[in-house]
Amino acid sequence: MKVFIITAFAGLLLFSCNKTNSPGKGMVTGKWELRQSTGGIAGTINYAPGNGMAIVFDNSNQYQYIYPVADSVSPRSGTYEIKGSAHSGDWLLQLQYVVDNQAYTEKDSIRFEANKLIFISTAPYVDMPTFSYERLSY
Repeated sequence: MKVFIITAFAGLLLFSCNKTNSPGKGMVTGKWELRQSTGGIAGTINYAPGNGMAIVFDNSNQYQYIYPVADSVSPRSGTYEIKGSAHSGDWLLQLQYVVDNQAYTEKDSIRFEANKLIFISTAPYVDMPTFSYERLSY
């Protein structure tokens, strides 16, 4: 009887595990529009739908930031990779891009909540805001 209970419990644990450590491209693929920045010097700023500030991720690991006014903002686009994070429920998003002939790699902790993509400040002692984006399309 003990063997049966132990075997049943082990099977239950094995089959109840989800695949949170193997993210799929579909989690981030699509167009995400900025909705809120929280924290930082400015405090909380809410952005109205249709504000034009967005990030687009495609299935071929390419991304692009979209700005409504491109005057002083260097366009950012490049490749991305998403991996599981050491923190439960979070992911690590690595962005690679080139601005003014300089190559950059940026690593951000992110979290998915319903139709939201949240960039989490990784250094709480630095006055960096948390950015929330809402999915507009897949």
